[in-house]
Amino acid sequence: MNYFCDSKDFGKTIDSCVKDTQKKIRNAAYKTLESVAERSRRAVIANYFKKFPDENGIKMNSYFVKNPDMILGEMQMVSSRFGMESTCKPYENAELSELLQIIKRKKQ
Repeated sequence: MNYFCDSKDFGKTIDSCVKDTQKKIRNAAYKTLESVAERSRRAVIANYFKKFPDENGIKMNSYFVKNPDMILGEMQMVSSRFGMESTCKPYENAELSELLQIIKRKKQ
């Protein structure tokens, strides 16, 4: 992009050439920022749905890999019609409301 006055701008004042150049630079900067923000947004969304392995090799959402104490059961690999996949088996004799209270206290 040419940020200087073109030969077709002959006859314009220096001030108008400077203003036009500033406008071109500002527009290019906005386009660059918008594209960077869009790429960042797409990366965040892609990583949200991407599965990562925990210390046992079970793949799950990155939040639960980083915060295993927030899992309300035992993570296991089970066979499904699509092959092996991870699943959360609830703890035996544990009430969901009690587990949620425990997590709520941990967050405070």
